[in-house]
Amino acid sequence: MTQKEFKRKWDNYWYYYKWHTIAGVFVLFLAILFTKDMIFKEKFDATILLCTSYYVDDTKVEELEKQAEKYFPDVDKNGEVNIAVEPIFITKDAKGEPTDPQTAYAMQMKMIAEITSDPAMVYIFDQSYYDTYTEQAPLRKLSDDFPGNKQVENSAWKIGESDFAKNNFLKDYFATSGQQIYASMGNGEDIKKANEQERYKKIFEGFANMVNNKAIVQ
Repeated sequence: MTQKEFKRKWDNYWYYYKWHTIAGVFVLFLAILFTKDMIFKEKFDATILLCTSYYVDDTKVEELEKQAEKYFPDVDKNGEVNIAVEPIFITKDAKGEPTDPQTAYAMQMKMIAEITSDPAMVYIFDQSYYDTYTEQAPLRKLSDDFPGNKQVENSAWKIGESDFAKNNFLKDYFATSGQQIYASMGNGEDIKKANEQERYKKIFEGFANMVNNKAIVQ
C-alpha cells in the first residue's frame, strides 16, 4: 500500500469513525484506571462515609479514622485494624441551596458510588444529609439491635453525646453547627457469599462497640 492510499483510507476511516474511536479510547482509559485502582487500592477493615454540610480537612478525617480503629476488630485478620473515612460534603447557602452546584453534583455521584460499592458501609450524617439522602441508602434498623437505647431510633443512632464523638472533631461540630449527628450502617440484605456475610458481622460488631461505648483499644 502506498503512502497516498494509506492516507486516503485513514482520512475515510477518520471521517466516519472519529467519535467512535475517541469514545473507545476513553472507555479503555477508564478501564485501565479502574483496574489499576482495584489492584493497588489499600484494603481496609471497614469504611465510614462521612456526610457533612461543611468541609472537613484531612487532619480531622485522619483523627476520626484513628478514633474509629479503637472500636473495630481486625476484620481481614492481617494483624492490624485500618478504617477508611470517606468525606462527602455539600456546602449550602442560607436558603439551603448548594453554594457550588458542580461540586455538589460531583459529591452526590461520589456518595451514590460509595453506597452501592459496599453493603457493609458505616455512615455518619449531619442533620441536613440525614433528612435529604438517607432514603437512597439501604440502612439497617438499629432499633431492633439496641432496644431501650434512647439514642437509637429506627435506622439512626445519635452520636453527638457518645464517647466516640467526644474524642474527635464531631463534638465541636455537634456544638457549633446546631445539627444533630447520626450514624447508621447498611443492612447487608443483598450479601450472599459466606465470607462477605462474616465480614458484615465483624463490621457490625465494631459499630455496636461504638454504640455501646465499648472501645477495644484505649
